[in-house]
Amino acid sequence: MSAHAALARIADKLAALRRADPRLEVYGASSHRYHLNPPLSEREVLAFEERARVTIPEEYRVYLLEFANGGAGPDNGVFPLDPSGDVAASRLDEPFPIPTDLARQVISRPQRQRFLEGLAEDLPGCLDLTDGGCGIGAFLVFSGEQRGIVWYWGAHNELYPAANDTGEQIGFLAWYEEWLDRRLAPGAVRRC
Repeated sequence: MSAHAALARIADKLAALRRADPRLEVYGASSHRYHLNPPLSEREVLAFEERARVTIPEEYRVYLLEFANGGAGPDNGVFPLDPSGDVAASRLDEPFPIPTDLARQVISRPQRQRFLEGLAEDLPGCLDLTDGGCGIGAFLVFSGEQRGIVWYWGAHNELYPAANDTGEQIGFLAWYEEWLDRRLAPGAVRRC
């Protein structure tokens, strides 16, 4: 699947959700109001990458350049990437410490045990994507074996990888589209 095809589907589904939810009843819609921030320029993205000493994972990079710099999306919306912000403390260039084998083990566990505990709050190699409230959110891995994969953190510092129905880890665009699919499912938005 190409990123461009995924973004076209996402645009159509987001428009459908906006129409289906005029009262902003979907969780987080009252925060982002289905508004997308303008995309970043290639120059802004390159400057960020140079300062952070990383290459932004491809799906997220295409999203930033061709679709939006945050706004409407899962949870309370996708955080914008600040192209001129201070990246020194983010440590995006350091490897995310969880290897793929361990992520697969977590996914294979029974549903209520699909998480890791005891990891530091300030993990290197990842960028926060959303805030789901109550200490829950999502982040994108920038460096290491899990590069390009979305993970979640829970209210008690537990971590778990985003995965589809077949147990495969998913990247940014599949994560975003999965949110739309769940919200567009019959009965997900109350009809008034």
